[in-house]
Amino acid sequence: MVSTWYANSSQTTLIGPTAGSSFPGNDYALVRYDNAALSHPGGFTAANALYDGTKAIGITSGGSGNCRTGGTTFFQPVTEAASAYGVTVY
Repeated sequence: MVSTWYANSSQTTLIGPTAGSSFPGNDYALVRYDNAALSHPGGFTAANALYDGTKAIGITSGGSGNCRTGGTTFFQPVTEAASAYGVTVY
């Protein structure tokens, strides 16, 4: 688990700490925005969310195969992760 998150690869722009996480069994985490200078509109704080139109339905956990020729993607339902921490995606 990563304990501190940054907005850039050089790790000079702090986002904030991991506020909670669950793995294995589940695969999700919650990051707290501590840097008030960063814009953080509603939505999600991590890459690779699965969508149905504009509705977030899952967080990518992993996968197998080749994306160009097929494979399987594993995801954690957004509702389960949000419920665990009492948060919403807006």
